[in-house]
Formats: sequence, structure tokens, C-alpha cells
Amino acid sequence: MTAHSPSLLWQSAQVAGLLAALVCLLLSLLPVRPRTPGRVTLPLSRHEFLGWLTLLCAGAHVLLALVSDTVALEHIRVTTPLYEWAGIAALALLLFLCIPASAGLRRRLWSRHNDVRRNREGVHNVAGTARLSSL
Repeated sequence: MTAHSPSLLWQSAQVAGLLAALVCLLLSLLPVRPRTPGRVTLPLSRHEFLGWLTLLCAGAHVLLALVSDTVALEHIRVTTPLYEWAGIAALALLLFLCIPASAGLRRRLWSRHNDVRRNREGVHNVAGTARLSSL
């Protein structure tokens, strides 16, 4: 058998997935609101930018993986491994976190800020768990 090196597209898909995971971890480590005195916080605009960057990297990971690897296409069935289901769930939750975050849509979906915060904090926890379990 001859060993072949992975294609550039496949390697790019893996780098995009790694970047998505790292940015997601960064979002978890740098809060927007200080929970303890003297803790470094992230301005909301940067938090939103990093959220969109995470979604972009995760989307690029999925698209490049599907284009570059025929095995990935076979995995999109009922027999999909659990780590891929976790990645699919994480991507769906990222979509839920990013798309309704735009100001106009957010105001239409939730009338009170506490409702937004409560829903997003719950989804953040689930998304972080799904993302980490997909690694």
C-alpha cells in the first residue's frame, strides 16, 4: 500500500475546526461581564465578532470536510459517530447564538433583557459542552 498525504483542502478543514474550537474556548474564558473583581473582560463588540468568527470557522470546517473527504459524506447518515453528532449539535447551537444576536431580531424575539440573558447562558453551556465533546 502507498501512503498518501492529506490534501490541502482536508488540512484546511482541520485547521478551521481547530480555530473554531479555540475561539469558542476563548469566548468561554473571557466574560463580557466581570464576575470577580479585577477579572479581564471582553467588550461586547469583540465578543460578537468572535462569535461570528467561530461560526465562520465551524462552517468552513464542515464545508471543506465534506468537499475534501469522501468518508465524511458517508458519515452523514444514521451511523454518524457520536463526536460528529456533537459537532453538528454545536454548529446548530452556534447558529442559534449568532443569528438572533443581531439587534433587530433580538428585540423581536425577546422583549426583556433578562430573557435574552437566561436563554443565551443556557445555550452557551450546552454549546460549549457539545463543542468540547466533538474534539
